[in-house]
Amino acid sequence: MAQKADIHAALSHAINQSCSVAPREVAISLAEEGQDWRRLLPAIRRVATEMAAEGELVFIRKKKIHDPATVKGVFRYQSTAKVSHEDTSDG
Repeated sequence: MAQKADIHAALSHAINQSCSVAPREVAISLAEEGQDWRRLLPAIRRVATEMAAEGELVFIRKKKIHDPATVKGVFRYQSTAKVSHEDTSDG
């Protein structure tokens, strides 16, 4: 199982390499050979929520920033440095 530091590093790398990243993409990048990447999703969300609280990233759904505690459905992570002025908080 991926450690918190590994997840943090993978999230930081992913959000800095692209406009935004899906939790699934991070999980797949961290999964070991034969490991079900879906099992990593809860840990990734916990670390991403901590990173959001520290101002490192935001949760994006339908092109709007959402509260990590309440966002549901399909969402992506985005670096706070890449948030456009059109993005508005909806959570």
